[in-house]
Amino acid sequence: MREIDISRTLIRDFKSLFPDFELRKETRSKESAADIVLEVKFPGKDKVKRLLCEVKAEGFPKYLRLAARQLKQLRSTDSSTYPVVITPYVSEEGRKICKEESVGFLDLSGNCFLQFDGTYIEVKGNPNKYPTERKIKSIYKGKSSRVLRVMLLQPDRRWTFRDLAQEAVLSIGQIFKVVSRLEELDFIERSEELGLKLRKPSELLNAWRTEYSFKENKVFNFYSIDSLSDLERKITEECRRRQLRYAMTLFSGASRVAPFTRYNQVFAYVDDPIDMADKVGWKTVESGANIVLLQPFDEGVYYSAQIKDDVEIVSTIQLYLDLYNYRGRGREQAEFIRSQLMKF
Repeated sequence: MREIDISRTLIRDFKSLFPDFELRKETRSKESAADIVLEVKFPGKDKVKRLLCEVKAEGFPKYLRLAARQLKQLRSTDSSTYPVVITPYVSEEGRKICKEESVGFLDLSGNCFLQFDGTYIEVKGNPNKYPTERKIKSIYKGKSSRVLRVMLLQPDRRWTFRDLAQEAVLSIGQIFKVVSRLEELDFIERSEELGLKLRKPSELLNAWRTEYSFKENKVFNFYSIDSLSDLERKITEECRRRQLRYAMTLFSGASRVAPFTRYNQVFAYVDDPIDMADKVGWKTVESGANIVLLQPFDEGVYYSAQIKDDVEIVSTIQLYLDLYNYRGRGREQAEFIRSQLMKF
C-alpha cells in the first residue's frame, strides 16, 4: 500500500476508525515538512490538538523508529504539536517502540496510542485489515528458523552473510531474506564494516516461543515395559549402531542439563522413528505412551547438539522451545533452563 493511499484511506475512514475523535482539519501542503498535519478534537478536551504525522507503508519496528526520529526533528521547531506515525497496522512490538520513542500512532485497523498534555488514549486488539503477502511467511518456521537458532546460540558474535549461510546451511539468498525480516523487526544490526549482530536476543526468543510448538514435528507414540533409563539407553545405542541422527529433548534432555521436575515419558528426535521402534520391538499406541519419538520438521533441530552423560541432547535453545508450550510443567522447566543456562 502506497503512503499516499494510506493518507487518503485514513482521512476517508477516520470517523469509522476512531468514532470518539473529531477530525477538524487535515493539511498536506508544502508548508509543513511532515507528510500530513491533522487537527483533532479529543473527548473531554476543549482545544484542538495538531498532530504532526509521518506516514509509513509498513509498521515494522525498523520503520517506526525511523519515523520517530524524523518526527522528533520536525517537532523541535514547534513543540505545540504531537508526533504521530500513521501506518496500516502496528503490532504489539511496534506499540512498545512508539512508547519508548514518545510518539503516538494511528493505524488503518483502528488501533492507536496517544499521550500528550495529560491525555492518554490507547486502543488495541483490532486485527490487521491490510496483511501483506511476503516471500517468507515466517522466520520462526522451517529452514528460516535455522538463522535464529544459530544467532541465539552465539548472541554476541558478529557475522558476515557468508559465514551465517555456511553455519545455517542455507543459501546466501535465503539468509538475506531472513536478515531483512529480522532488520524490519528491529532484531538485528547491519554494518558494512562490522557485519551482522543480533539485537535484543531475549525479545527475539520470546517472539519465537510464542510461534513455536514441538508438534510441528511428526510425533510418534510407543510403549515398552522397560524403565525410562533403559529406553533412553536403547535409543542411544540403536542410533549409534545404525548411524542415525538423534537427540533427546523435552524432559529427557532437561533432566541431564538442568533437572527440575520428574517425568514419565522419554522424548527424542530420531530421523526414522517408525523403523527404529520396529527394530527394538516397541509397540505403537494411541494412548498411554511412555516413548515419544519426533521426526524433525527440519534438520536444524540437531544444530549444536550437546553430549551429557554420553547421551546426545538438543541445544539449549531447542530444548527451551520444545518445553515452553508443553503441557504439565513444561513451561516451568523451560524457564528454569533459561534462568540457569542462558545469558538472556
